[in-house]
Amino acid sequence: MRAWHPVGVNDAPQLPTPAPGDLNDASAANSATDVNNAHDAHHAHDAHDAHDAEAAQDARAARDADARAELEELVPGWLTLPDVAERQGVGIQAARQQLKDRDILAVRRTERQVLHVPEPFVTGDGPRPELRGTFTVLADGGMSDVDILVWMFTPDETLRGGSPMGALVAGHKTEVRRRAMESAV
Repeated sequence: MRAWHPVGVNDAPQLPTPAPGDLNDASAANSATDVNNAHDAHHAHDAHDAHDAEAAQDARAARDADARAELEELVPGWLTLPDVAERQGVGIQAARQQLKDRDILAVRRTERQVLHVPEPFVTGDGPRPELRGTFTVLADGGMSDVDILVWMFTPDETLRGGSPMGALVAGHKTEVRRRAMESAV
């Protein structure tokens, strides 16, 4: 029910004012519409984000597949985790912990998708200590593990050792880390 206000000083008729209950109903309806519109826009944004994320994941998977094929030509030899453990004289759990701690990196290879570590990463004394910091620099720059492995073994005639891995083995960690920082940017 709407109430009329008395005529004002200039005798102009006043517009009806909603009753107290009517105002709340109108505000609630407007609020509900606003919430529904915001909800629909949020879902549309989520769907767009999901599509973008899926497209980015597909692109990353395609890049990784290409990089894995390249790795087969670049890496001179591979070790399974049991081989890594045996080479060091430690248990398989220690080798898994080294992988978890990123002292070494591995990729899944072969039909059985078994984890393999590049053979030059591991000596009889354990993982090469200069690897971990290099991995960190490259990963912080946005490289995936597969990208890091490709970078480590890609020939580079300007490095002593012929590649970043060769340079690390030859004792040129500082130069490799400098290049890693440049590559990761």
